[in-house]
Amino acid sequence: MSMHEPFSVREGIATGSELESWRGFLAKLPEDQPLRDVILASWQRSFAAGLRRDGVIDFQRVDDTELEAILERNRELIDVAKTHLDWISAFMSGTDHVAYVTDRNGIVLYSVGDLAHSDELCLTPGYDWSEAKMGTNGAGTAIAADRPIAVIGAEHFATAFEDCTCTGAPIHRGGEVIGAIDISTSAADAQPDRIALVAHVAFVIDRELALQDEARRQQSYGNREHRERMVLQEANARKERFIAALAHELRSPMAAISAAAEVLTQTPPDSRNVAAAGGVVMRQATHVSSLIEQLMEASRVANMRLKLKRSRVELEDVVRQSIEAVRPAARRKRQKIELTVAAPSPAVHGDRTRLTQLFVNLLDNASRYSGKAKTIRIEAAVSDAEAVVRIRDEGCGIAPEALRNIFDLLFQAEGGHSESGLGLGLSLVRGIVEAHGGRVTAHSDGIGHGSEFVVRLPRVD
Repeated sequence: MSMHEPFSVREGIATGSELESWRGFLAKLPEDQPLRDVILASWQRSFAAGLRRDGVIDFQRVDDTELEAILERNRELIDVAKTHLDWISAFMSGTDHVAYVTDRNGIVLYSVGDLAHSDELCLTPGYDWSEAKMGTNGAGTAIAADRPIAVIGAEHFATAFEDCTCTGAPIHRGGEVIGAIDISTSAADAQPDRIALVAHVAFVIDRELALQDEARRQQSYGNREHRERMVLQEANARKERFIAALAHELRSPMAAISAAAEVLTQTPPDSRNVAAAGGVVMRQATHVSSLIEQLMEASRVANMRLKLKRSRVELEDVVRQSIEAVRPAARRKRQKIELTVAAPSPAVHGDRTRLTQLFVNLLDNASRYSGKAKTIRIEAAVSDAEAVVRIRDEGCGIAPEALRNIFDLLFQAEGGHSESGLGLGLSLVRGIVEAHGGRVTAHSDGIGHGSEFVVRLPRVD
């Protein structure tokens, strides 16, 4: 038997009277019955596409590589539909049939059944059963019309389906048609109520896919709640560490101020004691004022209230001024600071005071977190439309897990830094850089391997 001949694995072929009974079933439906309308509309679409009901069907199959990709994209649909198609096949055991599922484009994904010559009839995975390629058929027309459909005998293309009946129904996911299922039997085994069975199974598949999507959404929601909870916990931990660090920073100057005040109140007037105590009060009051100013600056950055007074600024001048500001601390630790400026000297349109502030912060960190007799290297250069300043140190380094948060407000890396801080400096650095339209990044090979901070700012000629 060729693929274009009528088929039946029962003894004999369906009689003309059996086919006429199906035609009569459709003919008795009201004129406005959607099932009749959808078949007529499908015939019209097939005719408009150049397909003829008495013509030869040109079966088409995708290549194996494309089929593999299609099967992978539709893995969940196959897994769900397979169970129900296997059940249908078991239910119809003893009746020659093929039950199959297609994707949204009508490509067969999976088939099962007892119908002889299913390979010959092209009902195996990879064959295209879209209405546009095959004309009116159970799966392709169910997708095109988005409703269950029964197609009987010669209502298919006569050269391929004269003795075949198909009942198909679309499968939905998220309100869209994603495929179809179909049961194909000989016309002799066709039953008018089989369309209800197929429609019900398609509905069950729709529901199972919807439940999977809902479970995935619930899991995603749960994961999001978990992530949000972790973020809140980390934020609270940062605040606690910040409060502890601030208390520590304030304890020393306040203790010194209290001791100086006690000297001033309990000792007889002595110019040397008064001068010494006054000096202590002055130094510690300056330190407290500096802490308060840092807090105010952090607040300005967090609330995007950082104001800039822009002018043309030569970065070499700013960097040299910043080096002089941190040199006394570097000398106490016998540290060397090396500066290299590549021609042409980079210039930016920015706020000189703020730019000095950001480089002082970076250089102060480099000195603070480096040991004695270490070298801090600074390179300033031009790269395309940017002015680039790199600051490398030979210090304690930064742990990989800390790099992504190093510029966050109140962040304090653990495990590498030898001195504590409030976690405000690098947040301020990022705020100043971004206010200038630039970016700053941090690099480190890990604890004990030093750090590099790279500042990139829009340059001017």
